[in-house]
Amino acid sequence: MIVTLLPNRTGRDFILGDLHGAFPSLQALLSHAHFDEHHDRLIATGDLFDRGPAALDCLTLPDKPWFYAVRGNHEDALLAWYIAPDAGAKNRAEEKIAQQGGEWFFTLHASAQHALCETISRLPLVILLSGQNHRWCVIHGEIIPEVNDITIFLASLFAGDRLTLNNCLAGRRRHLTRCHTPVKGIDYVVSGHTSVTPANRQQGNCINLDFSLPPQHPDSALGMLETDTNTLYLCNRKYVVTTMKGVN
Repeated sequence: MIVTLLPNRTGRDFILGDLHGAFPSLQALLSHAHFDEHHDRLIATGDLFDRGPAALDCLTLPDKPWFYAVRGNHEDALLAWYIAPDAGAKNRAEEKIAQQGGEWFFTLHASAQHALCETISRLPLVILLSGQNHRWCVIHGEIIPEVNDITIFLASLFAGDRLTLNNCLAGRRRHLTRCHTPVKGIDYVVSGHTSVTPANRQQGNCINLDFSLPPQHPDSALGMLETDTNTLYLCNRKYVVTTMKGVN
């Protein structure tokens, strides 16, 4: 599924990196940026839950009218559990969820599990965002290095190509191969999934906003990019927010 957001004529747009349950950090970012829930929009790169201290607080976000998110591999793991065809598949999916830090999910009542999975099933794989100056493609994983054209990428998703889908959710080869070839047909591709330092966030016109490095790493942070001002907000583990230029 692909969602297109038209330009925000009354407020600002922000793109949020992988949240992973870090709800207090998100609150700090939104407060620092003076986020206006009546006019601004927040678009997330997925992986809203797991690992962080406040996964349950993050469950409220998909219901907010100002919040948008693509599906990440952590959300996809919950869907695999939800639609598992038999007990064996469900057990394997449950083990994967637990390994990814999703034990909290199994503390929920069955009705809450059902409601969350139904919500996740409606999350798109891609959000195309038109800003005042640029066009943005928000995904969780990557557009593989062999496909450096947004039109080809979207057409492959529409066609149900499994390789394209898997890499959209969980690909890392563009980062690992240090591919700096720009993706044609779009100004910027913004993703998460692969933890990087803020200094290493950009390759070509691909921007990675996942800064969820190990807690002891000095650059570990939750990142949020304000699209029209090109401001990157970083909230560290002590809830101190700093800013820097977002896109080179």
